[in-house]
Amino acid sequence: MALHLKSTGIDFGDFANNGAMTSELLNDYEEGTWTPSTTLGSAGSPSGTYTHTGRVIICNGEFIFPSQTSGNHATIAGLPYTALNHTAAFNGSIRYTDYAAKQIMLHGNSNNVTVGLYEVDYGATTTTVTWSEVSGNRLDFNLIYFS
Repeated sequence: MALHLKSTGIDFGDFANNGAMTSELLNDYEEGTWTPSTTLGSAGSPSGTYTHTGRVIICNGEFIFPSQTSGNHATIAGLPYTALNHTAAFNGSIRYTDYAAKQIMLHGNSNNVTVGLYEVDYGATTTTVTWSEVSGNRLDFNLIYFS
């Protein structure tokens, strides 16, 4: 396989067809910014960046959760691209300040632009994180998912 950078994209050349050179061009690449939001109230100080290569989206973001007393499931919204309709489409990590719970994980919603927060009790149970639990606290995260 030969890799060639061209003005139209990345060319993954390969020898096939009885030794004749064939080519596959990856021209679906983009970098940009996005504004993370929530599904319940305005997030404070939101910012984010993303890289889109083919079907793979790598994004990061940060914001402060809005002050809420709701017992509903806390979510991140406004991802830069709609997620693939697949249960294993997401992977991510977070750094969450001022939260005294066990461990928080992100779980993306298939065919959507939202991610839910879940609390993990060291392998014993998984429960949803509520808005009242994260009210006013900062979240830094990164995600890798497929669109």
